[in-house]
Amino acid sequence: MKGFFNVVEVVSDWSGKIFSFIAAIVMLIIGYEVVARYVFNAPTIWATETMTYLCGAYYIMGGAYTLHLRGHVNVDAIYGIFSPRKRAILDMVTFPFFFIFAAALLWTSADFSWSSLGLKETTGTVANIPIYPFKIMLPIATFLLILQALCHFIRDFKLAFTGKEIS
Repeated sequence: MKGFFNVVEVVSDWSGKIFSFIAAIVMLIIGYEVVARYVFNAPTIWATETMTYLCGAYYIMGGAYTLHLRGHVNVDAIYGIFSPRKRAILDMVTFPFFFIFAAALLWTSADFSWSSLGLKETTGTVANIPIYPFKIMLPIATFLLILQALCHFIRDFKLAFTGKEIS
């Protein structure tokens, strides 16, 4: 079981760190667009769309990493007063709701991205950027999120019923 946890957490960790570099790329594109537009009066066609899709990839691919760090939003006024064991029980109670949502997202996004890949879909705008690589990221990111959530659920289960954490 620890091997499974290690693999999932290493993949979550590395995917989050790799995709975090997108923020720097977006910053460079924004800087380029600002200089092109206001200094040279030559705005680009591609910058806004590229930034939008890169930010989307950054956002969705960071989900498993954020969950790995337990960085998703909780109602801290309630969650913070509980002991670790009670938090684990609360997380277990809410897990089915997460799982139903994530399973539906995985199912629909896989179909959505498969269709996009088959069409080699582009944005259809003047820049006509290929969009299917970004759509393919959604089921991948959802799958990684489900795996990371499963690790947390197993850890919470052990903590809730034995009072001991899995290291």
